[in-house]
Amino acid sequence: MTRGPEPFYKSHWRKIGEARLARYRAGFQWSEADRLLYASADIGAGHRVADFGAGPGHTAVEMARRVGAEGHVFAFDINPDFVAETRRNAQLE
Repeated sequence: MTRGPEPFYKSHWRKIGEARLARYRAGFQWSEADRLLYASADIGAGHRVADFGAGPGHTAVEMARRVGAEGHVFAFDINPDFVAETRRNAQLE
C-alpha cells in the first residue's frame, strides 16, 4: 500500500525552528482563560490526567500541581523538543 504525503499538521509540529519554539514557549503559558476552561473538569488530588498536544508543558505542569503526588499526568506531543521541555518544566516545579 502506497501512502500519500504526510499531512501538514505532522510536518508543522514535528520540526519547529528555534524562533517558533520561543514563541510557543512564551505563548503557551497557564492563564486565567485556562483556569476557566479546566474549572468544570474539577481536576484534583489523586486524579489521572492526559494532556494531548502538551506543547512546552505548562498545562501539564499545572495539572500535576492539582493532582499531587497521589495522581499522575500523562503529557503527549508529536514534537520531541516539546516532550523534553515538558520534562524540564516539570522538574523545575
